[in-house]
Amino acid sequence: MQQRVQTKFTEALDYLNDGLTKPRRMKKYDKVLEKVGSLKSDYASIAKYYTVDVKKEIDFDEEEIEDTYDKLQELKQKVEQQLGINNEINQDELKYEVLLEKVTLMTEEAPEDIAALLEALLSEENQNMIGNMMGNNKWV
Repeated sequence: MQQRVQTKFTEALDYLNDGLTKPRRMKKYDKVLEKVGSLKSDYASIAKYYTVDVKKEIDFDEEEIEDTYDKLQELKQKVEQQLGINNEINQDELKYEVLLEKVTLMTEEAPEDIAALLEALLSEENQNMIGNMMGNNKWV
């Protein structure tokens, strides 16, 4: 008997939980809390062994998000105008800035690897320079 009550209680909680991601099912925080309370009272003999946590997620209003985005874009344009930034973007300068940022990030993440690479390049360059100097001088 106790096993059957436990199964029904957990199935009801699972159904409620699954409904949070499905259309036309209960999702409002206060309604979910009310349903959990109802389940706890209906299955009181087994519910006392369970802890049910209901976490409220932030509900976003799509119109509100779009309005905020539009306002942000307007403010950005206004600031750009005040600072004298024009809409013309130098592609080469932008590529250089992105490349510089990536190299800086790589240097911060793995400084030992970068140092070893530079040492190897310098050593190779020194060997090439010595080889060129020896080749240009004719020893009699």
